[in-house]
Amino acid sequence: MSHRATIIILIYLVSVVGAGVWMFVDSRARGVDVWRWLKWAIATLLSPGFALPGYLLWGRPQGALVTCPTCGASTLGTRGACLHCEGPLEEPLPPALWGMGEVLGVAILSLNIDLVVGVILSRFALRFLRSAAGIIALTALLELLLLGLSIVVVKRYRKPLSALGISWGKVPRMVALGAGVGLAGAATALGLIYAWVYIVGLFIGRDQADAWLAGEGSKFTWMSLSGSPVQIAAMIVFVVGVLGPFAEEIFFRGLVFGALRARGIPLAVGVSALFFALLHGSVLRFPHVFLFGVAMAILYARTRTLLPGIAAHVVTNVSLLILANLLT
Repeated sequence: MSHRATIIILIYLVSVVGAGVWMFVDSRARGVDVWRWLKWAIATLLSPGFALPGYLLWGRPQGALVTCPTCGASTLGTRGACLHCEGPLEEPLPPALWGMGEVLGVAILSLNIDLVVGVILSRFALRFLRSAAGIIALTALLELLLLGLSIVVVKRYRKPLSALGISWGKVPRMVALGAGVGLAGAATALGLIYAWVYIVGLFIGRDQADAWLAGEGSKFTWMSLSGSPVQIAAMIVFVVGVLGPFAEEIFFRGLVFGALRARGIPLAVGVSALFFALLHGSVLRFPHVFLFGVAMAILYARTRTLLPGIAAHVVTNVSLLILANLLT
């Protein structure tokens, strides 16, 4: 066995054991009996990429944990008494919104399902996967998973969709506001990207940084894809212009920002923007995507609706896609 394979196996085992230990601590604090925890632990050992997010989304009782003033153990804060010693809680928390546990569950499960489908397609339908239709299908799947699982979380907490920022008040005004922000974002994006490439080039060399940028840019040029013009147009209009912005704003701003809002707007803005940038998986676009996420979170915090953010996201995505193809 190679050293690389050994390292991968060790990382896997440490991750599985760590997930099982955390699941045991969390489930005991929430009053889950040991046999139910054991089932989730065995499932995590067999398939951590699916069992762990399953536990986060469906397997554990809802609510935030607090420290019991009587016994000092962690317990659900939404009850009037400690689950362990039945001692009274000083200030029982109101029924909670979702937390970062559900956020991580949605992200991990979505990425793993998308990865599995991609691996299957690469094995049995590689030509389709490399076509515009294949990219549409795989990208749309990830966006639909983020969207659908976000709604599942909200419904599990018995909250209306307005808790995710879905509202229809002042539509023309909100859309116009978002379009203006989107144009400003597109106008500054290229400058930020090229400035970051220059900084990276100071460390790895300008030629390598430029080659890296060219490789990143090829991801956004529809001319590099195989497929009919109708398929390629569908990718631009549907995935980039409609589904992507709608699903991502609901997940990153509605779900992630909403999970952290009670801990302070600055924290919610920063973490949701960081999450947004990390899940886009692009080192060269990281500063731009992060700052765009900050702007979208602030816009949502100020307007209390996702409409302007969705409009801004649409305008920015389509503008950058057009610019990427004009410059190549």
